[in-house]
Amino acid sequence: MEQNQVDKSSRYGLVLNWGLKRRGEWTVAEYPYFINQFIDRFDPIIITTQRLYERKAEELDNIFAFGARNNKGPTLDYLDEDHTVLLFASDPNTDPEWFYEYIHQNNVDRVLSPVYDPFFHWMPQLEEDRLEFFPWAVPSEFVLSPEEVQFRGNEEIHLTGASGSEVYKMRDWCRQQDYIIDYDNSGHQNRIFEHDEYYQWLRNFDCMVAAGSLDPEWQYLFGKYFEIPAAGALLFAQYSNDLARAGFTNDNCLIFNSKEEFASQAHQYLSDPESYLEKRRRGTRLIKENHTISHRIDTVDRLFRQN
Repeated sequence: MEQNQVDKSSRYGLVLNWGLKRRGEWTVAEYPYFINQFIDRFDPIIITTQRLYERKAEELDNIFAFGARNNKGPTLDYLDEDHTVLLFASDPNTDPEWFYEYIHQNNVDRVLSPVYDPFFHWMPQLEEDRLEFFPWAVPSEFVLSPEEVQFRGNEEIHLTGASGSEVYKMRDWCRQQDYIIDYDNSGHQNRIFEHDEYYQWLRNFDCMVAAGSLDPEWQYLFGKYFEIPAAGALLFAQYSNDLARAGFTNDNCLIFNSKEEFASQAHQYLSDPESYLEKRRRGTRLIKENHTISHRIDTVDRLFRQN
């Protein structure tokens, strides 16, 4: 793989753990689709090591990096070259002091993250203009058209995802309620679907909960906030300061900010689930018009051109 990239010429670089792509071991359903579309759009050099980066650095104008203290790609030391570096980061809680120093020592132009407000809790000294809100997205082929959204006959509310840490305190409380059907599979802890199967599976449900923790530092917008309405289900969303930033309102989803609100809204929904069809269609339209992978690739292209 590395020798093929040494011989390749491109103005673009993608910093990536190619083994994860080859083995299909991504923990977020979006990743393989995003990578494929990035490669289709930019035809980049796939940078898998520091050595390869240093050999190709002079010809690179733009770099998108998955790697920084995780297994999605190598953590590179960038040279003092005139190229734009965009660094994806979804977990600002992991060693934030080190990460802040890394960003500045390596002259990272922009950090792209699906976490915005909580990012500044973990890294309050980060300049606002260095952080770009980069929400999770859904491949367009798995986003229903609003007119396809119909009642599927469910008599319950459903919930799925990881559990058992402070990140999931509200989610774990929700899953214990007797009107919730809980699935313990997730993209990471207990993955049972291929990524395309997961998107199709979500189309079985009328209403699904997306939640983590109400603590401000953990109000992360997980992929489920986008995957659920993309599948035509009603998004029952735990409040986050980032919800409005992504376009979610009470017009296109249900939002709860306490256990009491969750219970009240759940019982109201279950009394007449078919009356929420238009809200569901508006949620699906939000994803179709703002949160497909093509939208994220367009953002990357815009940022490359700006710098």
